[in-house]
Amino acid sequence: MISAERFSRRSLTWAKLVPSLDQYIRWANTHLDNLALPLSAARSAERSALVSEAAFQGFVEGHSRVKASDQQFAHALLSRLPGGRLGSSRLNAVERGDAQAILQRLRNYVQSKPNQTVFRPRFSGCGIVDEAQGDFMTGQELVEVKSVARSLRGTDLCQILTYAALAHAAKDRDDFELLTILNPRAGHKFSFDPSEFALDVGAPSWVDLVDRIVGEMSDTSPSL
Repeated sequence: MISAERFSRRSLTWAKLVPSLDQYIRWANTHLDNLALPLSAARSAERSALVSEAAFQGFVEGHSRVKASDQQFAHALLSRLPGGRLGSSRLNAVERGDAQAILQRLRNYVQSKPNQTVFRPRFSGCGIVDEAQGDFMTGQELVEVKSVARSLRGTDLCQILTYAALAHAAKDRDDFELLTILNPRAGHKFSFDPSEFALDVGAPSWVDLVDRIVGEMSDTSPSL
């Protein structure tokens, strides 16, 4: 079994599923919805991840401010990953300011939505892909949060498509009507209708594309 994130990085698989993905990403990066001014980049990728995770934990817990418990949770979570050099679990003043801004931007996003928010939705595994956990969903919109100082990447899109495919394969809910990659650090988002995306990349329909993604999950042959 492999994780949904690892499946989303299998370049040969996605080149076969969505041959025009690179072209679509170039187009998408010229059609981002700007929500706020970008925050400055953190001094290291590890500290940036800690800031982002602490902010997201505060968001999940319904906190109006990032608390020490959010920082500790984020530090414990990231410390389990290989190769991380996080340093102190306590954020410095600049990091706390960034975390608070990210938290508030996440809160602002869901407050603009009429539907109840479901945090960390779980998706059953399928084929070689293990069960997975998304970031949040509101109504029929699935949102993947990427708090990074960069533009949209193909792997971001493939990850949310992987979650959508797992949900489709489970047949325990209707297909999502909107997929969103939200970047509160960079201050932008990209939302797309899966049916329109399928047509844009040359697939006959969303059902055809998502069924082929599920088919790749069931393929046990080696791939990159």
